[in-house]
Amino acid sequence: MTSAPMSASIMVHHGPNHTCVRSSTLMSSNILSIIDSSEASRYPSRTYLILFRIDYAAKEDYLHRFLGILRAKEKLKSIKLSEDRVNSMVLPREKQTVLDWVDGNEKRLSDFHQLIWNYAEPAWREYRSAKAYVELLRKEGFNVVEGTGDMPTAFMATYGSGKPVIASYAEYDAVPGNSQKPLPYKAPRDGLHPWAAGHTDPHSALGVSALAGVLAAKEAMVEHGLKGTLKFFGEPAEKVCGSKPVHAAKGYFDDFDASICYHPSGYNTCNWETHSGAYWSVVFTFECVEPEKWFKPVHPGRIGGHAGGR
Repeated sequence: MTSAPMSASIMVHHGPNHTCVRSSTLMSSNILSIIDSSEASRYPSRTYLILFRIDYAAKEDYLHRFLGILRAKEKLKSIKLSEDRVNSMVLPREKQTVLDWVDGNEKRLSDFHQLIWNYAEPAWREYRSAKAYVELLRKEGFNVVEGTGDMPTAFMATYGSGKPVIASYAEYDAVPGNSQKPLPYKAPRDGLHPWAAGHTDPHSALGVSALAGVLAAKEAMVEHGLKGTLKFFGEPAEKVCGSKPVHAAKGYFDDFDASICYHPSGYNTCNWETHSGAYWSVVFTFECVEPEKWFKPVHPGRIGGHAGGR
């Protein structure tokens, strides 16, 4: 008995001295489609994105069939896949459920992000943002405690029971002086003071993306009978090192088996959270004649540390 077909992809990068095969899951109805990205003449290598429909019983046959076509196209004799590699190219059903849920709720999540982005509330004043998260999580079946750690705009939402305990969090504080329309140039929003708060990193996307992951995980738990506990925290005032030290000091994080943090970036990756140091909640007040020289950019999009230039 075979399962319903699922969508998957392989990316094959062929360089002068090597061939690298990578895979991911994409939603595509293509039975066989090879996208050749070698038109960029400045690159001597070729990259192919192969999209296909696959079921578990036929996965090995499909993958080797596609690679056979690629070998014929490029006369490559060296592309070989081990059985472990073939198996790793097909996502488990639980992960496929997560991805399907995210795809199916894309507009809903986008609309919720826009809501938080428009609220743009500064540290310790995120009343509407926190309320929006709390109401949504309760509708999703989470048990929500508001005002955790004696912080009015913090919360803790829990779903499930037992081990493992997996946690994540939303940040939703905006930064004063960053009021901005959704435009590629500086333009404070209408009806607000130019120095009103606005989302920078943006925390609006940080929180909603983490929320999406937790809700999708809950869907997989329900669909596949998975055991465990999800904990989702509302963490206000991150820009001034606000709520996380309080939650930690009061024991809210003590029973975690893992905590998954999300932050918007220019690329997708994951890594151990070992590059962050201690969290000190200190406010320095000073004046500078040339404030534009307070920090030195490391590269476009990153300004010499998490708090650089704020």
